[in-house]
Order: sequence, then C-alpha cells, then structure tokens
Amino acid sequence: MLLATFAIQVIAAEPATISLQDTAALDLAKGSIIDVRYTGDYHRGHIKGAVSLPFYRLDKIDLPKDRPIVTYCSGIGCSLSMDATAKLTQMGYTNVRYLLGGIAEWELKGYPIVKDTVDVKPAGPGIFEGGDVQAALVNKNLKKLYILDVRPQAEFEAGHLPGAWNIPLERLSDGMGEIQGETIVCDRQPRRWKRAVTILKQAGIDAHGLSGGVGAWAGSGFSLVTGAAGL
Repeated sequence: MLLATFAIQVIAAEPATISLQDTAALDLAKGSIIDVRYTGDYHRGHIKGAVSLPFYRLDKIDLPKDRPIVTYCSGIGCSLSMDATAKLTQMGYTNVRYLLGGIAEWELKGYPIVKDTVDVKPAGPGIFEGGDVQAALVNKNLKKLYILDVRPQAEFEAGHLPGAWNIPLERLSDGMGEIQGETIVCDRQPRRWKRAVTILKQAGIDAHGLSGGVGAWAGSGFSLVTGAAGL
C-alpha cells in the first residue's frame, strides 16, 4: 500500500491597508489612529486625533479587541505601520489596518497636520562640542561620560565599551530617564548612532556619537567588555 504525503503550505495573510480618503473620513468616536513612530517624530507633526504609541510599546495598548484601528508611520520605506498591524492582529485585535503612504503622503495631499510645541531644556556645557568624537578622546574622558550603546542586546553583550549601558535604539525614547550627564552614543552603523544622538538632543541631553562606532574603538586598541549591563 502506497502512502502519499502531502505538504500543506500555509501562507500568512498580508496586513490590511486603508486609503488616505478612508482614514480622513474615519469616525474617531468609533476608531483609533495610532502613530507608531518615535515620540519626537509624533510631536513634530501627526494626524489630528492620532495617539502616540511607538512600535516598541505596542504591548501597552489598552483598547477593546474589536475597535477599528489604523496605524501609520513615515511613509514609503517605513515598514513599522505594517509590522504594527501584523503584531496587533497577532495580539487578538480583529479590525486593524495601516495607512498607505503614511504621514508623508497624508501631508503631501493636503490633509491637516498637528505640530506640538515641546519645551526642551538646553544642555549644559560639556567636555565636547559638535558631533562625533574620536575614540582616543572618549577613552581619555571615559570616567566622566555616560556611555550609551544603542545596538541590539545580543550585539552589546558580544562586546561593548567599559562602563557602557545598553538601551537599543528601538526603545530609546522609553529609557531616556536613565541617562545622566554628557553622553557618548555607540553603535556599528552611523545612521543608527546619529539617529540616537538626534533623539537625545531633542530631549535636552548633551549627546555625541562615537566616531567610527564600536569597530573604530576596537581598531584603536581599546578594550571591549562582554556580557550584560545596563537596561
């Protein structure tokens, strides 16, 4: 007797989308629009009626599971809203869609944007001025600085600067209350540490990037520490 084995491929459904027009017509008394970008981006401009709930904090959502929800992020090239829609669906929310084109397309088409005024306390005088700081200067002043590593935890534990703390970039806005004093931001990718520096400066923190990242630090002959530390 021959036995046939059939492989069944299960294809996950793509997250549902919603158009600009349908979002603009959404009754906010019945639905919710969620901005899943960083808090700073939200304050610089968001859809009227939208609430700020960055992607990394979606587990804090407190809405009925059947509530209509629309998520959005920056626009083309930003997948956070699609990822957020998929995550919320996995969490049991049954009517979640993401905005096609994001806020960039929303503003381009002339729909209203709300911009918040945020009071930022100026950073006090520090050791360094300007942007990125060379590894040798960081090493010379290491004990006077707050060293912040914004890489994923696994990368951090594989090797980081002595005394460094780890707050991954993806949840930096949620952990800034722990940062003290003049800060040097470490990563291996310039775009990531520059993004972190921008977020910190907007919060009034005196921040600079480690020029060349963790690779330049190690390449200069300075030691790295392995294991967990910080957040």
